[in-house]
Amino acid sequence: MDPIEEVAYRNRPPLLEDVSIQGPLRIPIKDAMQTLEEREAIEADFRWYRWSKFAAPWLIWCFLLSVTVFCLTAWQQVGGYKEFRAETVGDHDGRPWAIQGIPRDMTAKRVTNDKDEAGQSKALRNVRIAVVTCGAFALFGVFATLLVKPRPRIRTGLNYFWCIFLFATFVLAVVSFSIGIDQHKGANQCPWGREWTFEKCRVRKGFATIVIVLDALVFIGALTSTVLLAYFNSTGDWKLFRTGFRERERDAESEVVRRDETADKSLRKVRPVRMAVLSLALIFTAAAAIVLTIFIILLHLDYERSWPLESYNGGRNTRGRDWYHRSGWPARNTRLRYSATIIGICTVVLNMIPFTHRVIAYLFAILYFLVACLCFTVFGFDLHELAESHQLACPLDQRCRHQQYIATVVLEFILGISLLFYILYEYLAKALTTSRWSGRNYCPHEIYKHDTKLDSMRPVRCEITGQVMTAKEYVYRYRFIAGTNPFYDHVDPVIPQALAGPAAYPQIAASPYAQPFVPVATPYGAYPPPPY
Repeated sequence: MDPIEEVAYRNRPPLLEDVSIQGPLRIPIKDAMQTLEEREAIEADFRWYRWSKFAAPWLIWCFLLSVTVFCLTAWQQVGGYKEFRAETVGDHDGRPWAIQGIPRDMTAKRVTNDKDEAGQSKALRNVRIAVVTCGAFALFGVFATLLVKPRPRIRTGLNYFWCIFLFATFVLAVVSFSIGIDQHKGANQCPWGREWTFEKCRVRKGFATIVIVLDALVFIGALTSTVLLAYFNSTGDWKLFRTGFRERERDAESEVVRRDETADKSLRKVRPVRMAVLSLALIFTAAAAIVLTIFIILLHLDYERSWPLESYNGGRNTRGRDWYHRSGWPARNTRLRYSATIIGICTVVLNMIPFTHRVIAYLFAILYFLVACLCFTVFGFDLHELAESHQLACPLDQRCRHQQYIATVVLEFILGISLLFYILYEYLAKALTTSRWSGRNYCPHEIYKHDTKLDSMRPVRCEITGQVMTAKEYVYRYRFIAGTNPFYDHVDPVIPQALAGPAAYPQIAASPYAQPFVPVATPYGAYPPPPY
């Protein structure tokens, strides 16, 4: 016989799972379970598929990966958006002038050995990359600590730790801002081989000015977030409360709070306001860091790529469009990667619609499996092209770079693994994990919490009568009549068991005051009442 995990209190009834949720975002239906009959009808409906809390963040992660791979594909394709001109390396049917897509970029060694890049120092580029990296790590840690809800002392220590990284982001942003002001006039983009083509460098002072403004926005947001996080962490306002009154009472006992005793105690709703203010500051810092990342790529990584030069035609020259070698992926790889990412992006967006039918959920699983198969297929083709490109000789005065193409291969593989893991965990592992009370399926990470704290069929005991029943029966019915019977108005004094004789505990159904909708017996009647 399993022990009863919970005692039902009249003023603090046991928690019940919200089974009216819809879609991966778990949007509840308002006023869908006002009565016990409505709850039982929803719980018994097998067509109703309930996504776990794991689904939404993991699908967002897969969505971001799909968007990233899509952008890399658009950046690295050969030809315009309406055409894909490149063939695979060494496979052009004997046509010497067929365009080959080779996943590598050639850069003159004098450019790669230079201390400057795009008219600005490489040290400035590295500092800006450090700003984005440090800020992203700090922001992820702050929000992760907020959502995980650790114990108070651990939460306080972690938040102070993230304050250090936010302050480091502020310092690095100030350094990049200062250096950028000194060097922004020299930003330019110079075409390769301009000594022979007499082309001029394009001044990019506007891009450099935008990056400086973004540096300023990042250090303003990082400094504001550091001060607010440190202060609100010391007052205990930056937190999310745990689910259930027992967890809240336990956290309150170990809370590290230093409130001002002279403050006005009549003020209310202070914590929500402070939570909103700090959240806006953190979101502002994150948005500035994201935009800064984009402009770092546009400005600092725009080095002089070596494009083949055609012969002059009427005094005009064209750079590499109709030449036999172009840096980028072949058309086959590009089409497959576009197909995988577009289907993945559209599937995730459609999945966020609050569907509830189980068949629709299974259809989404099939689509995710197809996208994963496409990712693994194009991964194999890309590995073959990378291996072929490494076997080609690099010109003596050039340096061949494969890093950005390797990044595309790694990200598409991670996308396929992420989608496959989502299917195995959300569908297969969930189907194999069953609640011992209600028989419904849950993911492995949430089954214990549901069985002990949220399942409506778990046994609870009334503190007044000692009656054992289901949690939903107590919440919807029994707690409103428990104690209204005059037989239970008198509470006997607590007597040690050694001094007390055997006592009889009458059942509520045996009383003439019992209501007709209270069951005579419950499936948990075998549980004995608590001893005094």
